[in-house]
Amino acid sequence: MSEKKSGCVQKGLLVKSILIVVFMVVMTAGFTPVFAPLAPNGVLSAISTPGAVLAAQIRESWIAFERKGTTFGYEHLKISAPDDKTIKYAVEQSFKVDLVGMSPQDIKENTVLITDKNLNPVSFSSTASYKVKSEKITGAVEDGKLNVTYDDQCGTVSKKTFDAASLYFSVCLPELIVRRAAEKTFSVNIFDMRYIRRADVRMIKNDGTIEAEVTIEGNMPEIVAIDSEGLALSSSRSVETLIKVDSKSYRTDEKIKDKLAVVPNDDTDLTIEIDRPLGNMKKIKTAKIAVRWMNIALQDFVLSDNRQKVVSDKFENGVYEVALELSRVDMGALPSGAVKPAAGMDKYIGESEFITPADTAVVELAAKLAAGESDAVKIVGNILKWINVNIKTDFIAETLSAPQVLKLKRGKCSENAILFAALARALKIPAKLSLGVTNAGGRWMGHMWNEVYIGEKWIAVDAGAGEFISGASHIKFIDSDTVNGTQNVRIKLVDNLGISVIDLESEKAPAGVQTGLAANIYTNAEYGCRISLPESGWKLTEEKKGDIATLSAKPDGTDGVDFALVIFSAPGNMSAKTIIDGRLSALSSMLKDFKKISEGSVKISGLEGVRVRFAHKAGKKNVITLVNENTVLAYEGAGFLLACLAPEGEFEKYEKEFEKIIASFELL
Repeated sequence: MSEKKSGCVQKGLLVKSILIVVFMVVMTAGFTPVFAPLAPNGVLSAISTPGAVLAAQIRESWIAFERKGTTFGYEHLKISAPDDKTIKYAVEQSFKVDLVGMSPQDIKENTVLITDKNLNPVSFSSTASYKVKSEKITGAVEDGKLNVTYDDQCGTVSKKTFDAASLYFSVCLPELIVRRAAEKTFSVNIFDMRYIRRADVRMIKNDGTIEAEVTIEGNMPEIVAIDSEGLALSSSRSVETLIKVDSKSYRTDEKIKDKLAVVPNDDTDLTIEIDRPLGNMKKIKTAKIAVRWMNIALQDFVLSDNRQKVVSDKFENGVYEVALELSRVDMGALPSGAVKPAAGMDKYIGESEFITPADTAVVELAAKLAAGESDAVKIVGNILKWINVNIKTDFIAETLSAPQVLKLKRGKCSENAILFAALARALKIPAKLSLGVTNAGGRWMGHMWNEVYIGEKWIAVDAGAGEFISGASHIKFIDSDTVNGTQNVRIKLVDNLGISVIDLESEKAPAGVQTGLAANIYTNAEYGCRISLPESGWKLTEEKKGDIATLSAKPDGTDGVDFALVIFSAPGNMSAKTIIDGRLSALSSMLKDFKKISEGSVKISGLEGVRVRFAHKAGKKNVITLVNENTVLAYEGAGFLLACLAPEGEFEKYEKEFEKIIASFELL
């Protein structure tokens, strides 16, 4: 890369990283490749022809998972009969994912399942490795019960028991389809290592190749093809969705192991471009927003909370459309009073997978955060602040339990929501999980947050942002007392979500203040700030992408030297430290030979900020080292990034001019 191109890199990284790191936007609740039809351990596992499995015989199947023309995962299954009483399924799975386009990671899982000749479960063992978490799950049937042990490999072991009657491992579903091919329809209960789910099967064709429509609870229907030997051939979604995306799986061979790649520009995190700039979210009084989808029942959604209500709905040509009104909440009117039990709230203060209010570490921290306080709103505020300050943003594919979050001090939005729910419930404050999308600088992106029950009212809060939610920043689709309870809608909305801004009412800018450049002074009325740039010798440009405004200044006659002011909407309580940590986490995975040089605090225009200097390599043939200094400020719903870039050895030449520009920044 030449020095001339380095400024373009700076500009691209500024916008892209701000889009990603400002918000804890990924609400993936445990890695389930929903874009891979019925995987992992789904319908597309090799199976044996009834009665054909012999002792020591091994049969194999390789399945590829493809989305948008990219093969991102595979499943390799071996079937054998160790003796004349049991069947052994050995499953190897591997997936490449990249959450929000800036956190590439590999997911690997190995599972061995034993059934009897009737496909009834006998035992199983499964190991999985993710970015920061490893897990081992084992289980065995005894006295009609499937006893399962979950070991998170970092000190926490939990157990669950399931009724084994009429239960099958999900890997056995194709075998069941073959055995019951003469039936037009049937239903079975399958076990996917964590939950029992109902699978409804409708036979379509049985003329050598079997085709069946399979609907597993919480997923869209799939068309599955199985050959005459009982081996799965392919699978694809069988119903229409709002967005047409090629997503399928198919039979292949072992060469697939070397062909995996991350799906580029994916939107499985429910990313939707905002069709109308919203600007500073804190300035919006009310907004009317339309949400559209196909083939999901309206009653599956929960679309109301203390700041969101349904004003109309319609169904035309197979498309549902709901108009929502989102209003700013008067934070001074929040209910107050001591925490007290509420009738009918048992499930919202109880324990479930991932949410563990009885865990010792959770109980101890909750007691510390509530010490000396009797008002529920203040206690909730303490919990929000602690999570915002202490949990580092990390876009991991896996889901961590509350104790794991406390141990690792990292996670995405679902980890923040899980930990918040556990801490609130430990104090007998009812809490649930809400799932939808949040504004992320010109895009709606999938997100998980919470609601708490205070003063006989559910109040929305966002632990990642450390604040009570107000206005149009979050659009809620569903809520639940459990993580799993949010996933039915979330999974079905992949490639199936449309959002349009119908109308909005915002606060007016102060009289006489207008956004734009006047000589060498740039003013932004919407975010209430101003900055002075060099009067001559620098080229000034202004650009707006969605809700992100970027002002760039470059010295005339130079390449690779750049100053940029990036202005964006940010949650009100999100600190400059949180923003810079997220940005550095993202950039460190994107840039070659990334190295942090220094970090410290600054004070500009009365705001406490954070300044970080780092270096990285750029270019392929002519490799150069670039020095980048970022100063981040945050104030009442606005974030400000002041970035300075120059090649190594030249940064010092422009350092005083950079500092002069930054010092001129002021709030109006």
